[in-house]
Amino acid sequence: MELTKLKQIIEAALMASGEVLSVERLQLLFEEYEKPKSPVIKEALDSLMEDFTGRGIELVEVASGYRLQVRKDVAPWVTRLWDEKPQRYSRALLETMSLIAYRQPITRGDIEDVRGVAVSSNIIRTLLDREWVRVVGHRDVPGRPAMYATTKEFLDYFSLKSLDELPSLDEIREIDDANENLDLINAEKQASVTREYDFENKDDVEARGEEVLAETELELEEAQKLIDQVEDNVFNKPSEEELAAEREAERQAKAAEEQLAEEAATERQLADKYAQPSFSDMANRTQQRLSSNSNEADGPTVIDLADKIADHQARLAGSNEEASLNNSSTEQPEEELTLLQQQERLMQQLMQQESERQSKQGREATVEHQAEPSIEDNIDAEKELLAEEAAIERELLEQEALEREQQEKEALEQTALEEMSFEEELLEKERLAEEALESELSLEDSSLEEEPLESASLAQGSSTKKNSLFDD
Repeated sequence: MELTKLKQIIEAALMASGEVLSVERLQLLFEEYEKPKSPVIKEALDSLMEDFTGRGIELVEVASGYRLQVRKDVAPWVTRLWDEKPQRYSRALLETMSLIAYRQPITRGDIEDVRGVAVSSNIIRTLLDREWVRVVGHRDVPGRPAMYATTKEFLDYFSLKSLDELPSLDEIREIDDANENLDLINAEKQASVTREYDFENKDDVEARGEEVLAETELELEEAQKLIDQVEDNVFNKPSEEELAAEREAERQAKAAEEQLAEEAATERQLADKYAQPSFSDMANRTQQRLSSNSNEADGPTVIDLADKIADHQARLAGSNEEASLNNSSTEQPEEELTLLQQQERLMQQLMQQESERQSKQGREATVEHQAEPSIEDNIDAEKELLAEEAAIERELLEQEALEREQQEKEALEQTALEEMSFEEELLEKERLAEEALESELSLEDSSLEEEPLESASLAQGSSTKKNSLFDD
């Protein structure tokens, strides 16, 4: 086949398919008798590359084969044919893709170590869905994390024949430096223009510059908010499983808090119920009793008795007022001192009895509290009770099933017996009918035999009669 014709066929096939075609795929376009060899097809492809030089489209070789595509310098005009704008990728996705391309095979943990932030699962899922990366193995470490590498689809998308065509890190650094220098140059130009405006009309330029700066800052803030919102919605949006797990965790935490609050309230009620009164409470109770007794007999007033009780409490606690209390007591009359001593002794006895009673109640409360089953024990007991009830219910159901089965079996046996008895009755009736029939037949036969005998006997009787007549 001529080279010109082969070039026309290959060009038409590439234009019609709109995808990457390999040399082997192009060979399948021809019959066996006219199929060109691989070197011939490659020669035609090289010639087509030269023919497309300087035109709006170009023939490029990528990892999977050859394809026709629009040149980059005319792409801005061609993209206006479609209302849909090309998809833009986030910075996080591009950084993740770059790390996989330059450091493959690489794990997700390695990417997070380099970037310093966590890698969203949506980014990895997007790269896998687009078939730009694939899992090539698992690292032999605890957890066996997956290792990712690029695919031929990645090379085809970025018009690369192999990973060797990726720009080196030095070139990337030079591009970054050039961009920084370009930013500085643009900043200097802007500053020079501003200075010119300042020289001509300084007040107007400053006012206008402040307005433009404020508007630009507002636009940047709004754009940043929009970007953050899109990234949160697209990449950081939790899945339904995560939301369900969070709701379940919140529900369990709330239930645990409510249980703890109930237990604390129960403990507080028990403590309030069986708590021992303080020393001051017992003193107040004793003071009330003594005051009621003092009203009946002659002695100090309630106020004086309260002061004495307070002095007695201070003396029992080892306070420094013991000396003053002794001095005051010695200056009082002998009758009052005797009454005070009696009241103090009575107070001590009452306080001792009250403390013994409270300690006894405390021990009883402790015993009751220990005897009371805990919530967990109650729950376990309820579970055991429910399990026993379920076992009993299962046994009852099984017993009922066995009884039903036995009843059905007995009913079947009864039915079979009735059928057998019915058949026996039928057989008996048939037998009786046959016997009756046989007896009837035998009677008929016997009657037939008796008739000639009777006729013979009659004939003989008549003859004898005739003979007797003749004899007469």
